[in-house]
Amino acid sequence: MNASAPIPASFAFRLRLLACTGALSVCATAALAQAPASGDYTAALPSVQRVETEIHGTDPTDTLARQVAVFEYLQTYIQRIKETRDYRGPYTPGEQKLRTDYARAQYDLTQSYTKSHTPQELSAFNQLEGKYSTDNAIGWVKQLQGQQAADAYAGAEDNLAQSARRNQERIQQSSKPQQSGGFANDPVLDPTGMIAAGQKKMENDPRTRRCLELGGTVDACEGTENVGALAGLLTSFMGGSDSTAPPPLTGVLLVGQYHSRTDLPEIALTAAGGAVIQKCGTLVEDSRPYTLRKSGATTQLVVDNEPNPIVLTLRPDGLLSGPGNIALKGRIISGYHNVSTCTTGTLAARCATTSTPIYAASMQRCTLTQLAPQPAPPPPPKETGVMGQIGDMMGMGDPVATLYGFRVTGPYASSTGMQLSFDNRYVTLDCGKAHVNVPYTVDNTATGFMIHIQNSAGPFLLAVAPDNTLRGAGSTTVNGRLVTSINGDNVSFTPHSENCAVSTFAPRSNQNTMRTSNQPMPASYPAPR
Repeated sequence: MNASAPIPASFAFRLRLLACTGALSVCATAALAQAPASGDYTAALPSVQRVETEIHGTDPTDTLARQVAVFEYLQTYIQRIKETRDYRGPYTPGEQKLRTDYARAQYDLTQSYTKSHTPQELSAFNQLEGKYSTDNAIGWVKQLQGQQAADAYAGAEDNLAQSARRNQERIQQSSKPQQSGGFANDPVLDPTGMIAAGQKKMENDPRTRRCLELGGTVDACEGTENVGALAGLLTSFMGGSDSTAPPPLTGVLLVGQYHSRTDLPEIALTAAGGAVIQKCGTLVEDSRPYTLRKSGATTQLVVDNEPNPIVLTLRPDGLLSGPGNIALKGRIISGYHNVSTCTTGTLAARCATTSTPIYAASMQRCTLTQLAPQPAPPPPPKETGVMGQIGDMMGMGDPVATLYGFRVTGPYASSTGMQLSFDNRYVTLDCGKAHVNVPYTVDNTATGFMIHIQNSAGPFLLAVAPDNTLRGAGSTTVNGRLVTSINGDNVSFTPHSENCAVSTFAPRSNQNTMRTSNQPMPASYPAPR
């Protein structure tokens, strides 16, 4: 190839565009450590030879346009992961090698076509390649990538999305009146120094600092202290204590809404780990616990019930297969307890009546056969009125949609000190003083549940063992940040990264969602082909 040949204008423009995409993700700057060798996702990216072997079009020109588009996108793919991990730092050796290989292949293929075709043909080729680069390249890359690379890229995309949301929240916060943070030093507007004292209290409160370091806003994180105080007040008012609360639930859950096309009853599987059987006679909707039972490729849900548990089998097509006509023990509303209260005032008396349902046990029959999964609903609307004001005061933020499918819940810890805390949307990784929220997915494989931790700085796999422990291998880097100061709505951070071994994580509760089985558990990413 003639390395001195001119580069087509459209191709050169895309190279310049590729070089400056980092400017768009400046708000995603997080922490500074490189991914460890054991977490090198580049081993799961395709080689130049594999792209040229497996990407084909309808004719030689179409094939060449597709391959050039894939090589171009793969460079952007690596750049996004790197910038999420460390915006200003270097590429890892694996990243640098692949970026060089992809750029050289892209250049060589383009130059080969430029030399052997007319300017009109070259113009049509550039348009076709540009279309593929925009519309199709990511799909072809997904066909070629291994799972470890897919998890790293998913984590990078989520990190960018979280950073964009935080940036938007900062813009909204800065536009609020009387929130400049300058009041703390103004003897007229804050004569008693209450604002400065409140900020110092926030800085010293570990819950608030942690909330901010995990991406929360000042309002939301200040609300964590309010929520904790309110919860303690309510617990005390009800005559209980934190020690009487049930232990947290840990393990894999199936979340979703299932209904039958022919029978009336429906089942809602909640993110809290409950099964709610709906529309069964006159029974009220009560949440009842369930456990997952995994044996080979068979996955079953065992729902608490009298006189017999309800066993639902998950079919390959996603439907839940039920036992048919069953007896279900629950509750009905047998009446109401009405209480009338009246108050007198200077103008007129006011009276109101409150009704409290009275429940009675009831045994009814309903039919559970084939239950089809329903699409996940959008986020619920934000509360308005008094409840909305209370939510804003507590910093609860906007509601988010519940993720359907297999999820994980609860806290886990390893003997090496690393901790995991799962909720419906994220898993919080704690490694030393570094902590971060990252997305995850759960695969229901023939040998067991496999959790993909999509940490862009070092994705890793965890297999759910028969004893409900999570088993992994290798190590991962957690790129976090630590609060250095709080000035009104402006919070300053310093990046902080630590590396931790990925081993066996034990549930920090004996309330497990899984029934034991004897299936072997894989513990690492399969080797890329």
